[in-house]
Amino acid sequence: MATQPFLKMHGLGNDFVMMGTRAALSVLSRLKGKIPTEEGKKPTANEIQALSHRNFGLGCDQLIWLAEPKDSTAQIRMEIYNRDGSQAEACGNATRCVAWLLGQEKVVIETPTSLLSCHVISQDEVAVAMGPVLPQDLEGSLSLTLSMNAAPVFVTVGNPHLVLFVEEMSRDKKEVLGQELSQHPAFPEGVNVGFVSQIQGNEFTLHVYERGTGLTYACGSGACAAARAVWFRGLAQGILTVHLPGGDLQLEKLGEKVNMTGPVSLVALGQVEIPEISTSGLQLAV
Repeated sequence: MATQPFLKMHGLGNDFVMMGTRAALSVLSRLKGKIPTEEGKKPTANEIQALSHRNFGLGCDQLIWLAEPKDSTAQIRMEIYNRDGSQAEACGNATRCVAWLLGQEKVVIETPTSLLSCHVISQDEVAVAMGPVLPQDLEGSLSLTLSMNAAPVFVTVGNPHLVLFVEEMSRDKKEVLGQELSQHPAFPEGVNVGFVSQIQGNEFTLHVYERGTGLTYACGSGACAAARAVWFRGLAQGILTVHLPGGDLQLEKLGEKVNMTGPVSLVALGQVEIPEISTSGLQLAV
């Protein structure tokens, strides 16, 4: 069976397996001479499930496919695929990882929904201006029995997010409720569910149930959605610190965009045989 190059990165434990075309891999300056650049084959939905599985594959939250950009102002294009093989519109942490790989101080990355400007601040700190990040009231389209500190907010960050301001609750409860709400009829395309709790002032905790993946250690677009919802509800102003299970992100309002800053890390690179198996019935354990 043919092999192809891959690399694995994470932003605060939100981890990604990355593959791509020869042309795309050749522009990743930080990996020059470290990874083969033969032509890659984009995995199918079943193959993505197998590669993403924590026990039977490489294990990741999302698979990132890198390709030549369609817009001349971008250096690279990235496509995002959830662990169930479905495509996502945005992923802030993966965008920051790809920006770091390009090895330039400032880059533009093309996603299926937008062009994102990134700034490599230090050896492992990268910022991305996500957006536009647009909040809106749900206007009675969702009935919840939760005890909440503020009304929920629907936010688009290229991908859809439901932000809930809750008291602390168990991880198991967040997983059950997140899965239920991610498939709620009020959101025909599904929705990512963010559970936000205010610690004090401009500090918040966040757990995100990502549609097609589940609870993750961090979610960049979810952090941007949470920050926008906090400002929208008037719970805080200025730069926010969002504490996720995998670490902290700094969020700053830039008009309709949100600037998100945090660390990235390269985990591994190598060659992999894409498994030709069906993972139907296998649980995609975190």
